[in-house]
Amino acid sequence: GGYIDTAFTIRIANSLQSRIDTLFGWATITGRVNDFSVNRVVPGANVEFFYNYDTSSVNAVLRTTTDNLGNFQINRAPIGDFVLVPRRSGYLPTVTGNVRIISGFSSAPTLNLIGLPPPGGLRIILTWGVSPSDLDAHFTGPLVGSTQRFHCYFASRSPINSQTILDLDDVSSFGPETITTTLSAEGVYRFSVHNFSNSGSNGAREIGLSPTRVQVYDNSGLIRQYIAPSTTLNGNVWRVFEVRLSGSTRTFTDVNTYVMAFGADDINTFRVQPPSAENGISTKKALKSDQF
Repeated sequence: GGYIDTAFTIRIANSLQSRIDTLFGWATITGRVNDFSVNRVVPGANVEFFYNYDTSSVNAVLRTTTDNLGNFQINRAPIGDFVLVPRRSGYLPTVTGNVRIISGFSSAPTLNLIGLPPPGGLRIILTWGVSPSDLDAHFTGPLVGSTQRFHCYFASRSPINSQTILDLDDVSSFGPETITTTLSAEGVYRFSVHNFSNSGSNGAREIGLSPTRVQVYDNSGLIRQYIAPSTTLNGNVWRVFEVRLSGSTRTFTDVNTYVMAFGADDINTFRVQPPSAENGISTKKALKSDQF
């Protein structure tokens, strides 16, 4: 179903012969592929269409490639329901199901790829719902050859000598906020989520009510996922996990608790002891106004 009827004649000669024909439909489908981890389009991505969730490339019924703006278009496509998979080297493919192509013009939802970190690194992605409007990712850890600890967040997006960067900061719901790090110094690293929209004692309840999620990727793909639990406790920070680096061994500890911070750069809340000598509270909105 969904194809233009086609008829042809095959003449069988003395030797075996084969014929390959392409069946065309009545529809045009357009879409875009986006690097979800840094909110940037992905040119040169292959987009494959399947009838079901058996998404091995050999089973694709349609294929196309995104242009320099990350867009794609297929003309004379068949109508029906499809599963779409974008693929590109250096990215983790994702699956989008229930994409309906109708007669005429159809627009696919944005297809997201996850950019993988370099070998030995981690990419941490925070997402949430429409409320709260502004959640912040915080990542702290040890520095090589120093007793000081770095603190990566909106006011310090790429701390010196930390091999860590806040790739993407979001201030208007949903996210993502993304931090990419290469664990370079032995010790304990910590990831936390601060409700900047509501720094009062009930801010943690808003984090728990929103579909707040943290995903951790290494070069092999998704390795950890955390969903914020609902709570009636006081606090404004979801302390999500800690990871200890010893030699080449990473050991994760699921902390998953709520605590109270007294500012966006609260040393004791966001940093594992010993804390650095930094102190003071930054004005976030003034800092962020220069970034957009």
